[in-house]
Amino acid sequence: PDHTYVPLRMVFAVKHDGRRKARLVAGGHVTDPVNEEIYSSVVAPKGIRIVTFLADMNSLDLLTGDVGNAYLNAKTREKIWVKFGIKFGEKLAGKIGIMVKSLYGLKTSCARWSEHLADNLRDMGWVESKAENDVWMKDCDTHYEYLAVYSDDIIIASKNPQTIMDEIKSRYNMKGVG
Repeated sequence: PDHTYVPLRMVFAVKHDGRRKARLVAGGHVTDPVNEEIYSSVVAPKGIRIVTFLADMNSLDLLTGDVGNAYLNAKTREKIWVKFGIKFGEKLAGKIGIMVKSLYGLKTSCARWSEHLADNLRDMGWVESKAENDVWMKDCDTHYEYLAVYSDDIIIASKNPQTIMDEIKSRYNMKGVG
């Protein structure tokens, strides 16, 4: 009784390079306003310029990547339920599910993903910059390494950025690394 029904939709897209993409999206527009933080910042353009400037000035290499299905890594606090249609297969058709993952479309999903990623970065030894939101730093004794986060995109500035990306890959499915 304390949960709200939310419709589910599959959204299909064709990327500019011809790849096909499908995403399960929750109809969060039908939920009442929540009494929790829904805001999630992203690195500002000046933050990216700062990271690339610091990389250039300190002979650091840059590496970027995109976290695949980022929101599904975080848990939602919204109390919602869904009813699965025939498009979800015969086993699920007509069944009711309680959503525990932050799906695209929910009001708080971006904030929950941002919190989840921040917790993991702290566990990996990164510290948030006090000067610029979503820029992270790590003291490596002889130099600092930097990381900038834009929603589910990550830019790493490091002497060996692949090592950092490999650690991130151990926690998340990374796409478009380069």
